[in-house]
Amino acid sequence: MSESQRPELTEVISEYIAGLDVSNIPVEVFEHSKTAFLDWLGCVIGGHKDPVVKKVTHFSKLMGGHEQASVICTKSRVNVLHASCINGAAAHILGYDDTSKIYIGHSSAVLFPGLLSLSEWKEIPGLEFLIAHITAFKVASVLGSIVGMKSYQKGWWTTTTVGGIAAAAGCCRILGLNGTQTRAALGIASNMVSGLKSVFGSEAKAYHAGYTSGIGIQSALLASENLTCSDRMLEGVDGYVQVFDGELGNDAKELFGEIREFDELAQKYHSSCHFSHSPIEAVLRIAEKEGLNPREIRKINVEISELALKAAGKTKIESILDAKFSVPYCIANAILRKNTGLYAFTDELIRDKTVLGFMDKVHVSSNDKFKPMEAKVSIERSDGRVLSQLVDVFNEVPKISVKKERIRNKFTDICAAIISAEGIKRIISDVLNFDKIPNVRIFIDNLNNLFASRLHIKN
Repeated sequence: MSESQRPELTEVISEYIAGLDVSNIPVEVFEHSKTAFLDWLGCVIGGHKDPVVKKVTHFSKLMGGHEQASVICTKSRVNVLHASCINGAAAHILGYDDTSKIYIGHSSAVLFPGLLSLSEWKEIPGLEFLIAHITAFKVASVLGSIVGMKSYQKGWWTTTTVGGIAAAAGCCRILGLNGTQTRAALGIASNMVSGLKSVFGSEAKAYHAGYTSGIGIQSALLASENLTCSDRMLEGVDGYVQVFDGELGNDAKELFGEIREFDELAQKYHSSCHFSHSPIEAVLRIAEKEGLNPREIRKINVEISELALKAAGKTKIESILDAKFSVPYCIANAILRKNTGLYAFTDELIRDKTVLGFMDKVHVSSNDKFKPMEAKVSIERSDGRVLSQLVDVFNEVPKISVKKERIRNKFTDICAAIISAEGIKRIISDVLNFDKIPNVRIFIDNLNNLFASRLHIKN
């Protein structure tokens, strides 16, 4: 095939969206998708009462609209775009949702909110919802491999600049759009996505994740009305790949092989910016191995990548978000409390003078030879001995069997203060059998009825 005959990226993605057959999806991939969904849902439940979610919900009420999809953990239905935005903000505000190694982006944050809201509205079977997610995740991974790192280093937030187009891909799958409509949807989405890393540490970051998920819905619905767009918005002159400094090889089809990218999806087990995780792990491993007493510590030197320092180098702690994006705070908290989960970051705890004072012992610098998530922690003891540990959590993503167990435990930990043990088991069972659910709306209604009835809700 000559170069002029090779299909363009937009066309290849469109064909993939429509052509992905359930028989070609390994069982393990469905397990990855369900595990990622359980992880995301736990973050929504944990974050649903956050003040940011209340602000976005109030905005939705001001705008009004049809009651199409649910606000999770409530009996409220709002229009499908607002539902995805509210649920997306709830999931991302905790800083506890997953990260794709391929493009350093929070894929679940922008894929699940829109896919779930649209599936509920259209009463899609659980299996089709999972296929749409798998489709979207593959598209996100491919686009991330093309534009991810280079554009991220320039300041673009790839969670949204990549995720919005991938969300559109999944929504196209749910709506069953034809090739012409799907190409239009991808074009519309690529013209709408944006996101800057300077938003890190602010409330708007969580809002923007939810908003970007809605771009997927909006693009697919407009395309379903046959709104046209350039067929080469991704690969064309002044198109997405060029603008976001991407590098596209000769044959886009080569990028769409087997679905292996879920092995590169890293869930979080500390409730803070993912760039803080390697330093946290390093400190905890030293402390456990040595039986280290915090009073024995004279100084802690932390080397991380320049990307990590820019994202999580905050030294002034005025809010929970500041703490989550502060390696010094996360290190001090880990050493002193040994608790890095959701309930380690509260308004009361982030003002603890003991922790804030200990931060003065933590010195963070960048190492331009380090990979994005790599960190080296060196603890100088009062007797002069130095204990060091090198960690890269992206090299330690567990297999699906281990992931599933850890996410079940994480979900239980998040929900234990909110839902009864029986209620937690019911939700976990439903999610891990999601392919058997005949209608996503049934699942959402059952979930929200659990909260409304308060039979399984802790006071």
